[in-house]
Amino acid sequence: MSVNSKQYIVQKNSSQLIKSDAWCKFGFPAKLRTGGVYDIIPGFVSCLDCFRTLPYDGRTKYMIKHACVVASGSSTEPAVNKGMIDNYLLKKPAISKQDKEKMKEKFVIWSCSSIRPFSIIEDPGFIDILNEGIRIGQKYSGHIDVEELVVSAKTVGNNVAIMAEKYRNLLKPILIKQADDGCLCIAPDLWTDKRRKIAYIGITCTFVNDQFKPETIDLCCSEYDEYDKTGASVYLAIRKQLKLFDLDFYFDNKKLLFISDRGSNIRKALEGQDVLFCFGHRINNILQKAFYQIKSTKEKELETTTTTTTTTTTTVSKKRRIKELDSSDEENSSDDDEVYKKPSPSKQIEATTSLSSLPVKSKELLDTISASKSIVKYVKLTNINYEITLNDGVALQQSTITRWISLSSLLKTVEASLEHVRSILSTKTTAEKQKLNINRINLEGLRDLVTLLKIFEDVIKLIQHGDRPSLHMVYVGLNKLKSHLSGEDIDCNGEQIIIDDRHEGTNFFRKRLKQLLMVMFQLDKKHLAGALLHPLYRKLTFVNDYQRSKTHIYVRKLLTELYGYGTHQQGNNHLSAFGEPVKKKHRTIEDQFIDPDDDDQTFISDGTATNPTIDELDKYLKMSIDDQYKVSNPLIFWQNYQDKLPYLAKLARRLYSIPATSAGVERQFSASGLLINERRSSLNPDTVQNQQDLVSHFDLREIVPNCFFLDGLISPSIEEPSQRDELHLSLNRFRLHIKSTLRQIKGEFNLIIPNKNFLINGDEIDEEYIENLEFLVYN
Repeated sequence: MSVNSKQYIVQKNSSQLIKSDAWCKFGFPAKLRTGGVYDIIPGFVSCLDCFRTLPYDGRTKYMIKHACVVASGSSTEPAVNKGMIDNYLLKKPAISKQDKEKMKEKFVIWSCSSIRPFSIIEDPGFIDILNEGIRIGQKYSGHIDVEELVVSAKTVGNNVAIMAEKYRNLLKPILIKQADDGCLCIAPDLWTDKRRKIAYIGITCTFVNDQFKPETIDLCCSEYDEYDKTGASVYLAIRKQLKLFDLDFYFDNKKLLFISDRGSNIRKALEGQDVLFCFGHRINNILQKAFYQIKSTKEKELETTTTTTTTTTTTVSKKRRIKELDSSDEENSSDDDEVYKKPSPSKQIEATTSLSSLPVKSKELLDTISASKSIVKYVKLTNINYEITLNDGVALQQSTITRWISLSSLLKTVEASLEHVRSILSTKTTAEKQKLNINRINLEGLRDLVTLLKIFEDVIKLIQHGDRPSLHMVYVGLNKLKSHLSGEDIDCNGEQIIIDDRHEGTNFFRKRLKQLLMVMFQLDKKHLAGALLHPLYRKLTFVNDYQRSKTHIYVRKLLTELYGYGTHQQGNNHLSAFGEPVKKKHRTIEDQFIDPDDDDQTFISDGTATNPTIDELDKYLKMSIDDQYKVSNPLIFWQNYQDKLPYLAKLARRLYSIPATSAGVERQFSASGLLINERRSSLNPDTVQNQQDLVSHFDLREIVPNCFFLDGLISPSIEEPSQRDELHLSLNRFRLHIKSTLRQIKGEFNLIIPNKNFLINGDEIDEEYIENLEFLVYN
């Protein structure tokens, strides 16, 4: 814009809803089009004075931190001289073809001889190390000893442990603050790695901070070293991990929130705590039971008895330990058969139908699922996916046992590439079994299954959003599932449609799923309270009057018990009937269950009311809410109304700190599984824990963006002489450890070292910037 001011300009933000002062010096960049009209370039904002352009996602924090070089031209602070890097960029030497070929050869030799994946060559960290080596080589004349530059594996391992411990210490006050506010939710779970069969306990925490921003942090993935996995032992393991963060007091006094699956040992360990059970796990269990993938309790007991009687090759003490660990693993997943109420054989016929009594047409669908799984497994083992994609087909995807909803993706890819697979298998003389499986697949039934399972997949994705609260989405998701299983849905144009099943057996499973959903899951009062505190769903239109009234009572009870509010308020506990919702064209799942328009309601001002008989809940339910707050994220509303509705805002922080699922801790286990591979099968569990903690370090930096501690996060090598001053790090180590971190930091932050404190703008970091910073640190 400074070069071509006619082609590009900065337009002021003309919105009437501007609240941030950042818009006084920022606007939207716009480009001139035919006719003399300027079109705004979406996703960016530009400074009105210096034309510095930043990405824009709705937040203004980077705009506020921007230090305009033009506006501060009279400042006495020295400007950063970028001449060195500009000259370097303009004078890039041409690399000869011979040198390029030599590098290719080196890469090939290294990746093949060390059995490394070819993709390691493109790893950003590896590229950064190469760039750093080139820069250092340019700086020094003469031969450089690579051994002096590269640190040892032992040094890296020691620094990983030190940095992880520093990270945990930085995390303690943050977690304690959230626990004091009653907004810390803990998700514990157990996991066993497939390589060494070592048991781990994982804990993830979620909270909404005082700025009304949701955060998720992995607390631990530590070795589970208790004697067994009974409820009492799991209790001790959870407490031990929480004690590392000084949270044992809150655990003992039941001041924490919990989200977990329904494993019996986890439930016993958390008895008396404030626990909500995972919606995602329950949906998975319902699907497994609906399609007869869960063995009956009698079958499980028979298998356990058989296994116990045949295990005779170990000592008595070792046998006892293995037996208890194995049985508790089985116990951990025994929630599959748990129901809130037994289905009635007369009213819920499909839910009580046994596999042996299944109608013939419905069995065809189970055969279709079984044949599809077998074909996908064969395709994966024989690498036929490559041939499928060459013929413009879709690569087949496998499903996982623990995530049964992944069957939706499997069936979808089978449907898309069925003819490709049939054509390829016809040329294989060793694929007779799979040719038979192809014929077992009923195409109409396959399409019905894809349609039926897709809605479950959509709901699971909906409740796993990490950038906003998800508790209220259980209310939305459950209503969506009920509607779809009843044979009604909304198409992509927002029009209501009637689902017409192609296969005769589909209706049986549709009814069975709906009945099992009713008997195996019930909305918790926290789910409804979360929906109540969302501006889009506050009327709870899609529940009955009794549930709505009970939710109002529950919210008022929480306000009194937690904050002492409402002891003198009368409140209105009458039933609130809103009638039938107005039918609109809502295209997304979230939009389909919002409340009807507020036009026919009587509202009070959103200002401070003087009537003592009207409490905060009444004010909230009756107030007119501006459309700018009727968005997916309810925290935007509560952040702006925390002064007008202070107690409800506190409660919103608490409730929205609880996620709808415990998927966070499951993702942590998945990451640990990637660490413990064949090449690193002997990895120490402490190292796994430390590496996972350092991955979470960047989450901490987001929570406390103005505080980055250099002291301790970079420590001298233990192999170096002990008399070396810790502050005077070598140039090489300084760059190897901190440069990649500085590159990723955006905006300003404080660099804190002993007796020194520097304000750094991460957006301005370049080679010369790091050199200047190094000079200040050393001197």
